[in-house]
Amino acid sequence: MKRFVLAVTAFMLLAGSIAVGSTPASATNLVGKPCSKVGATTGDGVGGTLICTKIKKGKKKGRLAWQPMKGPKPSPSSAVPKTIESWGIDLAPSDPARQMAGALYVGAIPFPADFVIKAPIEFFGGGPKRPQDPPDYLDPQMTFIVPRGTVVHAITSGVVCDVRYLNMGYSDDYTIGIGVAVDGKPACTATPDGRGFGTVATWEHEHVMEPMVKPGDVVKAGQPIGVASYYRTDYWLYREGYALYEIGVLTQTSDGRPVHTCPALYLKPSAKERLLAELAAAASAFEVNSGTDHFADSTLSTGCVTDKPSYA
Repeated sequence: MKRFVLAVTAFMLLAGSIAVGSTPASATNLVGKPCSKVGATTGDGVGGTLICTKIKKGKKKGRLAWQPMKGPKPSPSSAVPKTIESWGIDLAPSDPARQMAGALYVGAIPFPADFVIKAPIEFFGGGPKRPQDPPDYLDPQMTFIVPRGTVVHAITSGVVCDVRYLNMGYSDDYTIGIGVAVDGKPACTATPDGRGFGTVATWEHEHVMEPMVKPGDVVKAGQPIGVASYYRTDYWLYREGYALYEIGVLTQTSDGRPVHTCPALYLKPSAKERLLAELAAAASAFEVNSGTDHFADSTLSTGCVTDKPSYA
């Protein structure tokens, strides 16, 4: 895959999807510092979430201070079931005359020069990076650029844990998180700030408009859940007739920090061969139609730019 130049606009594109609480996620060194409202949350500057908590013992007993959020309980990636049956849109059948792979347009797209996305299927192999990320940071999530109005489908069967509004004034859309019940554990867990997560993992559908589901709904893989986001009517996506959405699988580290892992690691065995073949065919069609050499063979054969988790 060709390395591409990272732009400030690209960071802004994804920053909204990982923001938590009502204060900036760039806040640093807040653990143990005073806070004013029990249950309030903020970012700790390295991808984690802090929650305002009353101290129960010691010299500061009874005072409010920022502490790492502990729930939901972390789960190793090996415990995440392989349930994904869809990329969220159909990538087949192919129509070369229309340059379509299912619902995906695989012709040349007029991406702005400073936009990090350069293909209708994007693996963020080179970032985007934040100042605190290590040099070898890789973001394993996947973003799809689709024709405006494209319906997004659930990538897994499960229970809707969260339908949360994102980024007022920027993308003005939603993230829809689905959880799966595993080994007697409930599909969803609520945190003190009222957000819902998957107890074992959260199957995320980010940048979705017109949500068709609500928390508590039981959904089937392939079920329509919303429409891909064009952000705003003055944004280039809308002007050019496109929209985007992003998928990810969110888990946690042992200290409660959210991490993303490659969705293709959790493809349902009965659907894996089909999904990877459709992905590779659509990507190859784009390269032919656009005259680019964008994707690494290893990425298309596995569906992953990395099999290692990265901080969300």
